[in-house]
Amino acid sequence: MSDNIPFIRVPSSDFPSDILKWMKINAKPKMLLKLMKCCKYFQHFPEFPFFVVKEISFCYKDEGDEYEDHWWLMTLDDKTQIFKGLKSIERVTKKFWITKLLVFNVPEYLIPKIAVCDIRILHLDKPISYDDFKFLTASGNVKELNIWESIKYSNGDPVYIDKIFECVPKVTDIWFYSEMSVFDFDFINTLENIDASKLECFTLLTISFSHFLLFTKFMDKNPHVKYRLYFNDGSLSPEETKAIEKYMQRIIDAGITKYPPPDIGFLGRTNKQWFDLHKLSLDYFRTRIS
Repeated sequence: MSDNIPFIRVPSSDFPSDILKWMKINAKPKMLLKLMKCCKYFQHFPEFPFFVVKEISFCYKDEGDEYEDHWWLMTLDDKTQIFKGLKSIERVTKKFWITKLLVFNVPEYLIPKIAVCDIRILHLDKPISYDDFKFLTASGNVKELNIWESIKYSNGDPVYIDKIFECVPKVTDIWFYSEMSVFDFDFINTLENIDASKLECFTLLTISFSHFLLFTKFMDKNPHVKYRLYFNDGSLSPEETKAIEKYMQRIIDAGITKYPPPDIGFLGRTNKQWFDLHKLSLDYFRTRIS
């Protein structure tokens, strides 16, 4: 036993001492914290065994940046720590307990270093496995989710939006870069299983027309959400453009309702439709404030 670790005798208990020792060695981080609070026997470390941070991200060097590629951390007392270089994170000997925000962009370095991910904001900037995604969202506390890369099962199949919602039951704001597959062919049926009751805003970027047709079913089922849909320049045929214009006009003609009107952006949209839809959105939120 290290000289730095004080000897703590197994306390009197109805549990056999071997059971207490097993609990001490094998408790998961959150359970270990509870045990440490209730009994000093479990305070068997000279200090807390995890590095607790509010936020962590890896920042690539931008032109004119004073730092090289570096890790950026914010501690619980709102102080920042910077570790220069990708491998510099290995100098942190403790595993991380993250409480607020994680920018996930170097998975091979981040995943092994995380003990507890209790975050409310998750940015996925690199492809991620479904198992890793479930690990990062296991607390169930994620409220803001930004997905810019694919989530896949171990066999390489894409994870669709219904399974993503299962992992983030409290999510209020989603940004989705939708050139990846987000809807399966059975989406019309699986959307019935999606609980979006807490969702407030859903943004789909570079959405395809086929995804738009599927997603309108989700929109119809969850009209309380503020939607922002943006099509990639040149991705729509003339016929598809006309179909979306008709969809927008129906929203404009309906006027203010109890639900927020969507924002829809694409190349070729008329200035008048853009103005009318934008004005409708402003008028809606004015009525909510007044």
